[in-house]
Amino acid sequence: MTTEYIVALYGDQTVWHGDDAPDRVPGHQVHEAFGRACADGGHVIHDSAELHHSVSRVVRLRDGRTSVTDGPFAEPTEVLAGFYRIATDDVDGLALLVGELIRGTGEVAEIRESIAPPDGL
Repeated sequence: MTTEYIVALYGDQTVWHGDDAPDRVPGHQVHEAFGRACADGGHVIHDSAELHHSVSRVVRLRDGRTSVTDGPFAEPTEVLAGFYRIATDDVDGLALLVGELIRGTGEVAEIRESIAPPDGL
């Protein structure tokens, strides 16, 4: 049975690309190679996104009220820089490919199994 995973990429995204389009090409080339390697290995990428490293909103519930603040308030090396949603039967093989990806980007990755909603929802 194929299982879906979220691959979260943490790090300072400016390490592998800058804010100008030409500076971003090397980082994107690493991710393009990852995509090809996933396809060759039978891992199906359903979604992916690069996340802006300094623009976000933090939403919390405090004393029953919703609070929204600007964020993130973390060191650049701790910031969620992007993600992939990947279906695979071989999470160990996927982990090896993710290792190659972060070798090229300098990020840290976390692979988490996605939980399907209950039947009928």
